[in-house]
Amino acid sequence: MDSIEETRVFEFMKPLIASMIQVVARFDEIRRGLSRRKLRSRVVDVDEDLFERVVRTTSHWKRRIGFVARGIPAIYT
Repeated sequence: MDSIEETRVFEFMKPLIASMIQVVARFDEIRRGLSRRKLRSRVVDVDEDLFERVVRTTSHWKRRIGFVARGIPAIYT
């Protein structure tokens, strides 16, 4: 069986694959620049009222402490 490099049918995908590799490399570079705190931070909805913020922040911290205690990384590798 021919490898992908030897198959003309997939020739159109070479630029796409090259772009995807660049995106993954750039994402990895950005991720390495972020602190553990930033990687574990909560996404806050702009429309949250005080009650929602307290409930969601409490829930977030409870899960976050559990993940840290169990040694679960912020981004799975």
